[in-house]
Amino acid sequence: MLTHVIHAFSKLSPRQTVVVVGHESDWVARQVTASAPEWANVVFAHQHEQHGTGHATASGMSILDPGDNTDNAVVVVVPGDAPLLTADTLNELVSTHVANNNAATLLTSLRTDPTGYGRIIRAGDDRVMRIVEQGDASPEELDVKEVCTSIYAFQRNLLAPALDDLNTNNSQGEFYLTDVIEGLAAQGRHHGRSSPNLHRCRCHHRCRCDHPSGHRLERLYHGWR
Repeated sequence: MLTHVIHAFSKLSPRQTVVVVGHESDWVARQVTASAPEWANVVFAHQHEQHGTGHATASGMSILDPGDNTDNAVVVVVPGDAPLLTADTLNELVSTHVANNNAATLLTSLRTDPTGYGRIIRAGDDRVMRIVEQGDASPEELDVKEVCTSIYAFQRNLLAPALDDLNTNNSQGEFYLTDVIEGLAAQGRHHGRSSPNLHRCRCHHRCRCDHPSGHRLERLYHGWR
C-alpha cells in the first residue's frame, strides 16, 4: 500500500519523498527501497517515539536541508494508508496550491458517517477556520459531516514555523498536524489582513467518499498575500 501512495506522486517530480517510519522501521525501509520507483528519490525519517501527526511531519521535515525552510517549495503530506489515492488527485492538489499561491491546500470529504475523522469547522462565511479531532470536538462539531482526509499541500517556509508552534493541549496529548491549519489562519489575522480567504472546487477523481458530492480542495491563503 505504501508503494502505491509513492506512485501517486508520479506527476509531481518530487525533489525528495520522505517516508516516516516507526515500528519495524528497518523492515519497512528495505521493502520500500526495493519497490519504490527511482524517480521518487525516497529517503527515510525515523520517528522513534510517536507523538502525533504533527510530530511525524516534523520528523519528515528534519530530513530536508534546514536551510531550505525559508523557501516556498511545496511540501505534500499524505498518510501511508491511502489505497485509492491517485496521481491525478495529487496533481490537482498541487496545481491548485501553486496557481493560487496558497499557504496550505487541503483535501476534504463529505461523509454520511464521519466517525473517527477530524471535522472541518467553517466560519459563517464558509471559510475553513480549523480542524477539530473527534476526541476534542463538541457535540455540535461532531455533527459536522465534512472531514479532513489528511492530505495537504503546504508552503514549506510557512509549514516549518507552524510545526514549531504546535502544542499538546488536546485529548490525546499529541502534536496534531491539523492544528497547523488554525495556526496559519490565526497568523493571517495577526498580520492585519482579512481572515484567510478560502474557496472550494470539486475534485472528480475516484475517492473513498460515501457522499455524492465527493472531495473538495480547500485553499487556505496566507493573510499577507
